[in-house]
Amino acid sequence: GLYREIGDYNRSLEHAFACRQTGRDHHVKYLKLFLADRLLASAMSAEIAQTHLLLKHLDSAHIYASEALKLNELINGAKWNFPIYLLSTIENMKGNYQTAIDGYRTANFLARQNRFYHDTLQVFSGMSTAFRNSGQVDSAIHYASMVEQSPNPDREIKPLLEALDNLR
Repeated sequence: GLYREIGDYNRSLEHAFACRQTGRDHHVKYLKLFLADRLLASAMSAEIAQTHLLLKHLDSAHIYASEALKLNELINGAKWNFPIYLLSTIENMKGNYQTAIDGYRTANFLARQNRFYHDTLQVFSGMSTAFRNSGQVDSAIHYASMVEQSPNPDREIKPLLEALDNLR
């Protein structure tokens, strides 16, 4: 993830694939707090999908996001929201805006069940973009404003910048 954040996508993929393979071979559990006790392979598949999204490799992103979803990681008794968010973003980038919006709504519901409240801002940002892309400006402004005005201290910069872009 750190390599991805600085734009070194190739190195990010290299490390994520290695971690994913180790996780598969040895059934390693993830140690990071919010995904503690989850399969490393699931988390790494989602990381790989996110990196492919940034590279605009939508088919590859879809394969790995689907793989993360199929591993059926349950968090607080619900499916993990992040792979659904990724799949929704892929649909948005493909121009399937209603499918993307429906997926984002599901991801938002699951993020709340997972108690990943900071992820709702990522979802709202994606929804804002999908609404903007589909010409539904009022809805785009509504969801972008929710991100922009959020007092959540865990608000990530990427969704905030996306929301601000949608407000201009």
